[in-house]
Formats: sequence, structure tokens, C-alpha cells
Amino acid sequence: MMNKKTSKGKILMAMGILLIGASISLVIYNLWQEQQAGAISNKILEQMNYVEAEKEENIELEEIKKEETIPSYILNPNMEMPTKTIDENQYIGVINVPKLELSLPIMSDWSASKLKISPNRYKGSVYTDDIIIAGHNYRSHFGGLAKISPGEELIFTDIDGNQFHYIVDKIEIIKDVDIEGMESGEWDLTLFTCTYDGTVGSEDRLTIRGKKIQE
Repeated sequence: MMNKKTSKGKILMAMGILLIGASISLVIYNLWQEQQAGAISNKILEQMNYVEAEKEENIELEEIKKEETIPSYILNPNMEMPTKTIDENQYIGVINVPKLELSLPIMSDWSASKLKISPNRYKGSVYTDDIIIAGHNYRSHFGGLAKISPGEELIFTDIDGNQFHYIVDKIEIIKDVDIEGMESGEWDLTLFTCTYDGTVGSEDRLTIRGKKIQE
């Protein structure tokens, strides 16, 4: 007859096997989710690039227009950023991180479900020099931001093709509950994501602060 000690040991062993199995399943699911997020973002970028390709057909005309007119966002910086609708979601442009060879579409507004597709605008505008962009720490999204250093270049291109160049000026860790801290300071561009390795805490946000390069 099995004694209580042996029975308890087998139960604990079974529980351990179940927990290991659950952990492996979770890792596989997270990797799948990351892969899906990267594929979706690339698909959206292709559609955005198609729009840019159409503009290139009339590049000479566009250059003439640029010489004759002042961009609307300069005349009215408080204007809404133009958007392009793709798969029922609205996008305001593309963020490019040359250091990471990374280009990602930016959704106009944010929600937990939308963050699984692409980074989202959390608040602000590139026209008023106060845009804040949130992104998951997927390797295909903002997972590489930890590799960024002060002095690196960031580029935002709006839907109309206007480019805004920034230099990383500060990198900080902000608590998720510290909304005031995230929104404070005169930063022209902010990118943030969860801390990747989890050593600081699940509620912490790796935050990249950028200053606009005046042209």
C-alpha cells in the first residue's frame, strides 16, 4: 500500500509537470503572437509604401508645389494629423529607428487590442512637438529600444510624406502608474514600452525621449 509520503511526492511531481507544460505553452504562444505582430506591421507598411510609390509618379509636380506652398501643419500646428485607414484602423505615419533598422506604422489612437497590431499614438502630435508613442516589447515592435543610446536618430514620417527628425536625448524608466511622469517635460518625441527582461518590474516602462532636429 502506498504511504502518504510517496503519494504526496507523486502529486507534487504531477503538479510540477503540469506547470512546466503550461510555461512552455505560454512561451510558444508569446512567440507566435510576436511573429504575427511583425507580419501584420510589415503588411501595413507595404500598403503605406504603395501610397508613397504613387506619389513618386508625380515627384516633379510635388517639388514645384513644395516651393510654392507652405505645409498646412506649419500654418496650423494644432490641426489633426492626417490618417490613412487600413483594415478598419487609422494610421498617422511611420516611425523609423535607423539603429535597429526598424520601421513601424503608428496607429492614430491606442488600446490594448490595437497594440498587438502596431505601436499606437498615446498622446500628442508631431506638429505640436509633444507626441508620445506606446508599443509592445515584441522583438518586431519596440523590444529593441533597450539597445538605443543617447545621440541616436529617430525619424517620423506622416501620411503626407513630411519627415520629422529627432535625436535621442534621454532614456529613463518610468512606473506604469506614473502618468504625470510620462507626460511631463518638454519632449518633442517619446517612445515607451514595457521593460523587456522583467528585472525592474512588470509595471515599469522603458522610455526614450527625443529632441527635434531643427532644419
